[in-house]
Amino acid sequence: MNTNVSRVLWVMTACVTLVSGVGMADYLVYDDFNRADSYTLGTTQAVNGATAYNWVEVETAANKVQIGSNRLYTYYTSGSAVDGCAVDGFTLADGIISVDAVSFAGNQGRINYRMQGSATDAVHVLGTGYHFDPADGGKLYYGDWTVLGTSSITVAPGDNIKIEFEGNVHKVYVNDALGLTYNETTAGRTDAGYIGLGTRASNYVWDNFSVSAIPEPATMCLLAVGGLGVLLRKKR
Repeated sequence: MNTNVSRVLWVMTACVTLVSGVGMADYLVYDDFNRADSYTLGTTQAVNGATAYNWVEVETAANKVQIGSNRLYTYYTSGSAVDGCAVDGFTLADGIISVDAVSFAGNQGRINYRMQGSATDAVHVLGTGYHFDPADGGKLYYGDWTVLGTSSITVAPGDNIKIEFEGNVHKVYVNDALGLTYNETTAGRTDAGYIGLGTRASNYVWDNFSVSAIPEPATMCLLAVGGLGVLLRKKR
């Protein structure tokens, strides 16, 4: 086979592989909670490119966020109490970000992202910012109870939830199937912020929490094809 044709085919194959591998980037934050049962969450795990960050517990009463049976448990206290945790020292960057968590049980769970506030403020789990509740009909909220949309796919125990967002566009996947797309049109809601897990007025169980930056395959393929073109031109 002609060498130039082989190179073209190689680049095309690489692009297909890259597109199919979206979401496989190195972790920015990772935690599988596989450690001794404890009321102290400690730090996230430094694996596959991730940096270890401290968890900050945001609770209305003591011992309402804990590790148990290699999972994260968030418990409510009473009334409309807020209990959860945030990743301290890490704020979301620009670009396509994927926030993943496995939902297991409970009535109101919250994957919180772009939350504003200080490291010890309940704003991490309530108030400004976005959160997705897999149990409450699969709703995406802004702030406390402003509903932005509802997933077309019902979340069952053990399902993986992935939230991808870039700029104003938010997408929620359940087991890699797209369940919700939301385009933010209100100014001032797209700033970077904290991430975390929690519950409100209920209990919830989580596992395998991660944040990843997703490469843009179209851009990377264009760069690869452009570089190949320069190479072929030099060969002539």
